[in-house]
Amino acid sequence: MCHTPGVSDPAQPPAPPRDRDRDRDLDPIARHTRSRRELEDGIEQDFRRNLSYGEYLDLHRVLSAQHPQAVPPRHDELLFIIQHQTSELWLKLMLHELTSARELVRSDDLQPALKRIARVKHIQHTLTEQWSVLATLTPSEYALFRSFLATGSGFQSWQYRAVEFSLGNKNADMLRVFAHDPEVHAELDRLLHEPSLYDEVLRWLARQGHPVPAEVLDRDVTAPYESHEGVVDVFAASTRTRHGTGSSTTSPRTSGRGGQLPGMALPSPQDRGADHRLQAGDRRVLRGALPAPRARPDVLPRALRRAGPGAGRHAGGLPRG
Repeated sequence: MCHTPGVSDPAQPPAPPRDRDRDRDLDPIARHTRSRRELEDGIEQDFRRNLSYGEYLDLHRVLSAQHPQAVPPRHDELLFIIQHQTSELWLKLMLHELTSARELVRSDDLQPALKRIARVKHIQHTLTEQWSVLATLTPSEYALFRSFLATGSGFQSWQYRAVEFSLGNKNADMLRVFAHDPEVHAELDRLLHEPSLYDEVLRWLARQGHPVPAEVLDRDVTAPYESHEGVVDVFAASTRTRHGTGSSTTSPRTSGRGGQLPGMALPSPQDRGADHRLQAGDRRVLRGALPAPRARPDVLPRALRRAGPGAGRHAGGLPRG
């Protein structure tokens, strides 16, 4: 008789109820054997023509990309290599998200841009937390293989520089470090001459009717961003409007994507020193809003969230810094 998997045969007697008391009396090894999961019907086992998990992730190349150099071999060198390889993978994803966020802001599509920025903050959290693994490597253990790294250094991470450039912390001198790699040099040069994510945010604010100074909008984007009193005034005026504490010089118009621009969540107008600290880039005032390594314009995500159309309705929101 043909039996359909997963359907009980009415001709067969029902299985006896499980004796939980007897299970408790079994020794751990026997209990583990009884709870072992068998290979179920329907699980794909033939990957001669189907794409497997390992093939999709290209695990053969990923897991064979660690090449310790120490002679004699040192146990801890693999930790050091994997720590930095995984960091570079996270940086790759961060660049992917930041590039998309910048393009979305440029096209006035704010909600998915905020989602990208929120994801970047979680990536940075993961990057920070994973250093606790490397902290298990003592200086004396590191010294056993450090000489085999020769002139290699994390300072030479081009993706880290690309993240900095994407967020506005630019330094043309950094390109000299990558002159030996034409492809990388060209990529960093491109990012150096393109507006950063923060530049695009300021342009977006101007398109919404905020009086962002023309010299800020037309500035040399190859230079690091510098604070400008006119930009501080835009944020401060929006805050005063939001709190209903006075008239504003800004006149944000209704966005084509539905909704006026509410005020930005910057310091309360009762805080007399807030504007000065904002101009100085004090992260305590801004509460670590921008996911950027040493980038000055760290009002970005919070300003976007509060100033943008449909504020507060994007998926997941932004975690606080």
